[in-house]
Amino acid sequence: MVVAKDSIIAFLPYFGRAYIAPTNPTEGGITFTSTKFDYHTTRNKNGSWDILIKPKEGNGTDWRDVQALRLSITTSGYASLYVTSTNRSYISFDGHVEERAKK
Repeated sequence: MVVAKDSIIAFLPYFGRAYIAPTNPTEGGITFTSTKFDYHTTRNKNGSWDILIKPKEGNGTDWRDVQALRLSITTSGYASLYVTSTNRSYISFDGHVEERAKK
Protein backbone atom coordinates (compact mmCIF):
# COMPACT_ATOMS: atom_id res chain seq x y z
CA MET A 1 0.00 0.00 0.00
CA VAL A 2 1.29 3.45 -0.89
CA VAL A 3 -0.05 6.52 0.90
CA ALA A 4 0.66 10.01 -0.47
CA LYS A 5 -0.82 13.44 0.26
CA ASP A 6 -3.33 13.15 -2.56
CA SER A 7 -3.79 9.41 -3.14
CA ILE A 8 -3.85 5.90 -1.72
CA ILE A 9 -2.83 2.96 -3.88
CA ALA A 10 -3.53 -0.52 -2.55
CA PHE A 11 -2.51 -3.82 -4.09
CA LEU A 12 -3.01 -6.33 -1.29
CA PRO A 13 -3.88 -10.03 -1.24
CA TYR A 14 -7.11 -11.18 0.37
CA PHE A 15 -7.58 -14.42 2.23
CA GLY A 16 -10.81 -14.77 4.11
CA ARG A 17 -14.55 -14.91 3.79
CA ALA A 18 -16.16 -12.99 0.96
CA TYR A 19 -19.91 -12.60 1.21
CA ILE A 20 -20.13 -11.83 -2.51
CA ALA A 21 -17.63 -13.59 -4.76
CA PRO A 22 -16.03 -11.79 -7.71
CA THR A 23 -17.17 -12.84 -11.17
CA ASN A 24 -13.57 -12.58 -12.39
CA PRO A 25 -11.19 -14.75 -10.28
CA THR A 26 -8.29 -12.36 -10.96
CA GLU A 27 -10.12 -9.63 -8.98
CA GLY A 28 -9.88 -11.43 -5.64
CA GLY A 29 -7.45 -9.10 -3.88
CA ILE A 30 -7.82 -5.62 -2.43
CA THR A 31 -6.84 -3.43 -5.34
CA PHE A 32 -7.87 0.20 -5.59
CA THR A 33 -6.65 3.76 -6.07
CA SER A 34 -8.36 6.52 -4.14
CA THR A 35 -7.90 10.25 -4.54
CA LYS A 36 -10.88 11.14 -2.34
CA PHE A 37 -10.56 10.12 1.29
CA ASP A 38 -10.84 11.36 4.84
CA TYR A 39 -8.27 10.57 7.48
CA HIS A 40 -7.78 11.12 11.18
CA THR A 41 -4.48 10.75 13.03
CA THR A 42 -3.91 10.21 16.73
CA ARG A 43 -0.51 10.36 18.40
CA ASN A 44 -0.41 8.12 21.46
CA LYS A 45 1.46 8.84 24.71
CA ASN A 46 4.15 6.28 23.82
CA GLY A 47 4.88 8.07 20.51
CA SER A 48 3.06 5.60 18.26
CA TRP A 49 0.44 6.68 15.72
CA ASP A 50 -3.08 5.47 14.90
CA ILE A 51 -4.40 6.52 11.51
CA LEU A 52 -7.92 5.96 10.23
CA ILE A 53 -8.45 6.37 6.47
CA LYS A 54 -11.91 6.26 4.89
CA PRO A 55 -12.00 6.22 1.08
CA LYS A 56 -14.95 8.15 -0.36
CA GLU A 57 -15.20 6.34 -3.70
CA GLY A 58 -17.54 3.42 -4.06
CA ASN A 59 -21.25 3.10 -3.79
CA GLY A 60 -21.47 0.63 -0.92
CA THR A 61 -22.69 -2.22 -3.11
CA ASP A 62 -19.43 -2.92 -4.95
CA TRP A 63 -17.84 -6.13 -3.60
CA ARG A 64 -14.46 -4.39 -3.62
CA ASP A 65 -15.69 -1.46 -1.55
CA VAL A 66 -13.26 -0.68 1.26
CA GLN A 67 -14.94 1.06 4.17
CA ALA A 68 -11.91 1.83 6.34
CA LEU A 69 -8.16 1.33 6.64
CA ARG A 70 -6.79 1.43 10.20
CA LEU A 71 -3.05 1.80 10.45
CA SER A 72 -1.13 1.52 13.73
CA ILE A 73 2.53 2.54 13.56
CA THR A 74 5.07 2.17 16.37
CA THR A 75 8.00 4.54 16.94
CA SER A 76 10.32 1.97 15.34
CA GLY A 77 8.23 1.88 12.14
CA TYR A 78 6.47 -1.45 12.72
CA ALA A 79 2.94 -1.23 11.34
CA SER A 80 -0.33 -3.13 11.46
CA LEU A 81 -2.98 -2.47 8.83
CA TYR A 82 -6.62 -3.50 9.33
CA VAL A 83 -8.92 -3.38 6.30
CA THR A 84 -12.71 -3.33 6.71
CA SER A 85 -14.80 -3.96 3.59
CA THR A 86 -18.50 -3.97 2.84
CA ASN A 87 -18.83 -7.56 1.65
CA ARG A 88 -15.82 -9.31 3.16
CA SER A 89 -14.50 -10.20 6.58
CA TYR A 90 -11.83 -7.81 7.83
CA ILE A 91 -8.19 -8.69 7.19
CA SER A 92 -4.98 -7.50 8.80
CA PHE A 93 -1.43 -7.10 7.55
CA ASP A 94 1.84 -6.51 9.42
CA GLY A 95 5.00 -4.86 8.13
CA HIS A 96 7.22 -1.79 8.26
CA VAL A 97 6.64 1.76 7.10
CA GLU A 98 9.24 3.04 4.66
CA GLU A 99 9.70 6.42 3.05
CA ARG A 100 9.48 6.27 -0.72
CA ALA A 101 12.75 6.78 -2.53
CA LYS A 102 13.03 10.21 -4.13
CA LYS A 103 13.71 10.26 -7.85
